[in-house]
Amino acid sequence: WLQRAEYIEILNNTLSGNTQLRSSDRGNGIQLSSVKHVLVSGNEIFHTRDGIYIISSQENTIKNNIMHDLRYGIHYMYSHNNKVLNNQAYNTRAGYALMSSRHLVVDGNSTVNSEDYGFLLNFITSSTISNNSIKQVWTKAENKVLGRDGKGLFVYNSAYNTIKGNIVDTAEIGIHLTAGSENTKVYENSFINNPVQVK
Repeated sequence: WLQRAEYIEILNNTLSGNTQLRSSDRGNGIQLSSVKHVLVSGNEIFHTRDGIYIISSQENTIKNNIMHDLRYGIHYMYSHNNKVLNNQAYNTRAGYALMSSRHLVVDGNSTVNSEDYGFLLNFITSSTISNNSIKQVWTKAENKVLGRDGKGLFVYNSAYNTIKGNIVDTAEIGIHLTAGSENTKVYENSFINNPVQVK
């Protein structure tokens, strides 16, 4: 847990949570709170609540991490001018939950086997989501309720973004744009084997 700090590197660690606790009762693997110029790279994180949680933190780079068996692989809140590069997430509810942030560069990441979202963009502005691979986003049968579908890219109340060069393969909905998601450039993406490609 890093708080009110600058110029720190978190490199090549293995972090495992306590499976005796419910997922929502566990802590996050790595948490950045009000930090700047932090590099998080080469870590493996599993069985925590969220893999990497970032709040109110600027000018950081999150790259080359492996995150699995979590709620969210990477979870952003109120953090700007950050880079999220070449990370891998699998077996999550959402691979990447990006919320209330701007000027993010999210490039070259992958997510496989998410239940709700590959990438969730909630009030994200002036950001680039590019060259990411999203596969197998499907809500489990026992958790199915009306309106709960696996979404490869869920873009909610997010504007002035660029979404390009991504692959969305085998999601219940390829991309869902809603709630005032305007002025966004969406191009050169591949939507493959999704029962609903675009909503």
